[in-house]
Amino acid sequence: MKKHQSKSNVGLEQVLAVLRSNKGGTQHLMEIVAELGVGSEQRDRVRAALDDLREQKLVQELPGQRYRVGKPPRSGHGPDVPEVRSLP
Repeated sequence: MKKHQSKSNVGLEQVLAVLRSNKGGTQHLMEIVAELGVGSEQRDRVRAALDDLREQKLVQELPGQRYRVGKPPRSGHGPDVPEVRSLP
């Protein structure tokens, strides 16, 4: 897998802020590009930033080039509960 480097004015924090402003909804790649106010020629750099955020588990990628803020990772499935054995 290839690592992307941000080579433009498109920063990870800017992209994340756009997604967060959507209050949990999904946004298409080009909607994010438009909201950032960058030209469509920057689409690949925005996508690279989204890929970086996805790898950090901050963003979820959905079908159709749609993205949303990722759910925070859970620390486990719940508290550790000792196994209970019944007596004969």
